[in-house]
This record gives sequence, C-alpha cells and structure tokens, in this order.
Amino acid sequence: MGYWVPEGAADWDNTFVYVVGHSSREGAKKNWDAMLADPEVQEAIKSEQANKLVEKIDRTYMRSTDFSPMK
Repeated sequence: MGYWVPEGAADWDNTFVYVVGHSSREGAKKNWDAMLADPEVQEAIKSEQANKLVEKIDRTYMRSTDFSPMK
C-alpha cells in the first residue's frame, strides 16, 4: 500500500515502514510464505544476513476502525 520513513525523530533515523494490505490474516500468511519461498527472495535474505543491513523486523497486523473510510 505504500512506503514511509519517519520524520524528525532521531530514534527513527534508520527506520523504513512498509505497509501491505491483505484480505485476511490467513491471506497474509499465505502471501508471506509464498514470497519467502521465492528463490530470488532467498538470495536477498542471504545477502542481507551476510551484510547485516537490517537490525530487526517488526510485523504488526492492523485493522481499520469502525469510523475509518478504508474498510
């Protein structure tokens, strides 16, 4: 759905936010599993682990509120 970087907070200088939409939690699991099984993604993961570019990954599942225009 989009990419963001925090603005102004020193603690977030190296933070990248990636928002992905899925139809359901089960759909999200299926999509992530398929992506992680892709050989090109596996190579990228190996490269990242060798170069230590990512300190940690947080995965947060969210839903829209009752008053949100996005349902």
